[in-house]
Amino acid sequence: MKAKFRNAGQACIAANRILVQDSVHDLFCQKLTAAVAALTVGPAADGPADIGPLINPRAIEKVVHLVAQAEAAGARRLAPGPVALGGNFVAPTILVDVTPGMALSCEEIFGPVAAAAASTTRPRPPASPTTAPTAWPPMPIRRTRPGPGGWPRR
Repeated sequence: MKAKFRNAGQACIAANRILVQDSVHDLFCQKLTAAVAALTVGPAADGPADIGPLINPRAIEKVVHLVAQAEAAGARRLAPGPVALGGNFVAPTILVDVTPGMALSCEEIFGPVAAAAASTTRPRPPASPTTAPTAWPPMPIRRTRPGPGGWPRR
């Protein structure tokens, strides 16, 4: 959650794409949707808020454009309602069925939008950053089988 939604997603190190192993994709998206629904959006002056404003109206236009473009290309938004909330506020948004050819996969989102895609294989890093098919590396989510003593502790 923090890797994506910290500072309304306006961090250079924010996760942009989330690759989720097929076997846990639906459960992961269900839990992510519940967690995102609990986030509050608003100015800090009105009390505690998890998602603050974006930097300027151009940033909002970019986020709304990337979401609309992805939806037009087949991505699905898991939470209904508007993306832009007025002022400089954008609703935390989850998109699934995101493909590598979508602009959302290739550009830095710089907003509170999580783009998730199911994956059947473990992602491999490109041989060189200049040969990467997309600009930002994915954040893989996968499940391993528990050993005899249960899930490994880290």
